[in-house]
Amino acid sequence: MKSINNPEVRKEIEVRVCKLKPATEGLWGKMTANEMICHLSDTLRVTLGEKKAKGTGKWYDKTIMKWLALSPVPWPRGKIVAPAEVNQEKAGIRPIEFEKDKEVFLKLLSRYAEKNADYNWPQHPILGQLSYWQWGRFHYVHFNHHLKQFGV
Repeated sequence: MKSINNPEVRKEIEVRVCKLKPATEGLWGKMTANEMICHLSDTLRVTLGEKKAKGTGKWYDKTIMKWLALSPVPWPRGKIVAPAEVNQEKAGIRPIEFEKDKEVFLKLLSRYAEKNADYNWPQHPILGQLSYWQWGRFHYVHFNHHLKQFGV
């Protein structure tokens, strides 16, 4: 299963992100391409410990939903509510300028790549404690979901 812990998979994500344009429209949902980039950046900030996200996960989120989120099963379109800290309509970082926001995402992705299994991985706000492998898998599935949303 794909994970951004794999350099080739990270490169695939980078290439797809670079194909995005400010006017790229989503195939579902309300986010703009720029809001989506900021959303993905915020999730990396949580993983890197730069942004705190309040835990809201229930026992089924930390067991059943964690298993589903990391599996090859596609995520439902427009059905998942992001925690406020990574939601650009709430407390997420607002878009500033598209190219700069893309650059920030790519730098955060590069900084994530510097971490390894020994890093003190924080808890995911919904899914609970994730390992190095689980964070890498989560980010791949999450990024892939949103990049598909914008047709890249």
